Amino acid sequence: MRAFILLLLLLPLGCPTAEPREVQDLIEATAWTIMGPAEDPFTEHRAAAKRTCNQGGFSEDPGVLEIDTQTCPYVSASQPILADVLAGDELNLLAWHQVLASVDPNAQGHMAFLLDGEALWELVVDIPASAEVYNVFLPVERDIAAGSEVVVHVHNHGGNNWAVAHLRALPPNDE
Repeated sequence: MRAFILLLLLLPLGCPTAEPREVQDLIEATAWTIMGPAEDPFTEHRAAAKRTCNQGGFSEDPGVLEIDTQTCPYVSASQPILADVLAGDELNLLAWHQVLASVDPNAQGHMAFLLDGEALWELVVDIPASAEVYNVFLPVERDIAAGSEVVVHVHNHGGNNWAVAHLRALPPNDE
């Protein structure tokens, strides 16, 4: 009987419990660095762009990255992610554009995200277009270490506004 009681007392010590993981912000609006031609993963798009980004069109507005394509018609920018992402997590991307207009009847807008060298999410919009919010949830199939590179890319014809609010890692619901 003593052995049984001792076993019951020691049992909790042999079963460590993992702390539940929290939602992790992966980007900061002020941490983006505009990429030069040598680093840009969208070189085929850069070649077609008439102008690249003037820093004034790429700015932070309390916690949100804003891209004004009047002065920043083409940009690829990167930053290291702030936390580990684990296989089984879900990523939540929140981005939007205002009403899109252009004098070019065949104009399109393009926004894309890469994470650790792989396409994460991409959008091509025919212009003109109404304002739209994209609250996207994406499954993660492999571990991605903190410090891995995330890239945002935007180009469009016409003076329009695009924004990136957040990219977050959401642990599975069962944690």
